[in-house]
Amino acid sequence: MTNQELAKEILKNVGSESNINSLIHCVTRLRFNLKDNEKVNKNSIEDLDGVLCVVESGGQFQVVIGNTVGNVYQEFIKLTGLVDENREISKEVTDSSRIGYKALDLISAIFAPVLGILASVSLLKGLLAIAVYLGYISTNSSTYQILHAVEDSVLYFMPILIAFTAAKKFGANEFIALALGATLVYPGINLIGKNVGSDFWGIPVKGIDYSFTFIPIVIAIFILAKFEKLLNKVMNENLKFFFTPLICLIIMAPLTFIVIGPISTIITRIIGMGYNFVYNLSPMLLGGVVGASWQALVIRGIHWGVMPIVINNLSLYGADTFLALAISASLGQGGAVLGVLLKTKDKTVRKVAISTIPTGLLGITEPSIYGITLKYKIPFICASIGGAVGGAIAGYSGSATMGYIIPGFLTLPVYFGKGFEGLLIAVVTSYILAAVLSFITFKDQEEVTNSVIENSINNEAKENTGKTIKTEIIQSPLAGEVKSLEEVPDEVFAAGVLGKGLAINPSEGKVIAPVNGTVATLFPTGHAIGLITEKGTEILIHIGIDTVKLNGQYFSTTVKQGDTIKKGQVLIEFDMVKIKKAGYLLITPIIITNFQQYSEISISKEGKISYQEDLITLVV
Repeated sequence: MTNQELAKEILKNVGSESNINSLIHCVTRLRFNLKDNEKVNKNSIEDLDGVLCVVESGGQFQVVIGNTVGNVYQEFIKLTGLVDENREISKEVTDSSRIGYKALDLISAIFAPVLGILASVSLLKGLLAIAVYLGYISTNSSTYQILHAVEDSVLYFMPILIAFTAAKKFGANEFIALALGATLVYPGINLIGKNVGSDFWGIPVKGIDYSFTFIPIVIAIFILAKFEKLLNKVMNENLKFFFTPLICLIIMAPLTFIVIGPISTIITRIIGMGYNFVYNLSPMLLGGVVGASWQALVIRGIHWGVMPIVINNLSLYGADTFLALAISASLGQGGAVLGVLLKTKDKTVRKVAISTIPTGLLGITEPSIYGITLKYKIPFICASIGGAVGGAIAGYSGSATMGYIIPGFLTLPVYFGKGFEGLLIAVVTSYILAAVLSFITFKDQEEVTNSVIENSINNEAKENTGKTIKTEIIQSPLAGEVKSLEEVPDEVFAAGVLGKGLAINPSEGKVIAPVNGTVATLFPTGHAIGLITEKGTEILIHIGIDTVKLNGQYFSTTVKQGDTIKKGQVLIEFDMVKIKKAGYLLITPIIITNFQQYSEISISKEGKISYQEDLITLVV
């Protein structure tokens, strides 16, 4: 499948261009901000040749593609013109997102576009440092000065780069934003305020060097976007071209130097001090935790939350220790893949493993994760163990990076300096340990299948001798009339794509707990809830069809995600009259999403049903 064909298929299955609020991409993923996730055919996207996996996290619908994601993204641009349309995220999406989701979406939108160039020049910085150390080049030579300007300029002029991406995110004029960012790093501007009596029309101005910073300009552009929008509303159309940029800059530049800059500089220092406090408590312990958990964060796409801390460390101290702890986690994945490659006899597994090794060395781990380690589970655990040991060694060594990079073998020069020898020991240890553990524990699918068959025969023999078969009964969370899934007017539910189960046409507006267990997922809109029983059964209760569009109206939740629940406890209340009046059907699918674990799923009751009557019987 070509990149163009893949882009067309993904576009069709995310609900077409009309369902897309915004689209960006990182190293391996297309990151969609969608209007309605229920319009997405997730399974069809996952089945596409060229798609590794689909992840829903941080308020984004993420399609993991791998190394060719940039090419697929360009085809999206040609098909949709999304880049030409400065789309504003709809109120529905923004209001229904959690604060954490909004923050991750904001961080990825602002930082993702600059990370590629930042990683490239950081690698040059490391290579240049090694060349100087080995005596191949002198810091006094013009060659060094030119190369140093290349590798140092991106971080130095960070306010200008971030001004552009922040303007696109917040909806400000990009060129006004660029002018404001350039003003902050104008040569000699930092000397203002260092002289006694420096002021702006009598208001004192504090001298601050804004090079290498990003927090002041992000806050400034956010305010600029609001101010510009207000200005455009009240200004005559014929005057906007000249006077909107002029007034914005005359107001925002002094405001940034006098108020925004000093306040955000304090925030910057607090973040840096906070990270250093945690790091200095126990570098080894933090290294072990980061090494073990980093790739789990990558899977969910929430590793973006750490990027501002990394860049903040670089701007404050010229070095960052966090990425030194994370590199072992990345290379542990590569080691685990090597272990699988050496052990497996399956030609398909070998082919996938070989294809992921080069990207793994570069630190791009998604192909390794979704192609091998997470798919077979045990290798992922082995990689996490290797990452934990390597991270602890890196923490003990005090290793740090001189720039932002994607943690991998080829970017090791960026870590050159204090603790570099310890870091080399850390990455080699994590790689070899993960490979050895993976080699010892991995089994081909054929071996696993034979083991399952053998266990099945043994279990059958035990059952024939009178041992009781394990069952679980799910009670009804609703009162109403039981319907088959095929009667649900939604093809995803009706086809059983999400799992097996039934539906209920409710007669009362409340959902109660059908089991003792835990709230695994609670949608912000309150229209759906995911439960896990004490025996591990996963249940999805989805109130109505397309009710996500109500954006939480007429729904009231009494629990939160992670809560322990008891049978009969009220979970959600909803106004049936108002929902029906708004034009939505209330037929409610009740799905067993991990149905593969059960040999039999039977419906215990048909027709009319009351709360807490037996509804579904599961046989293991």
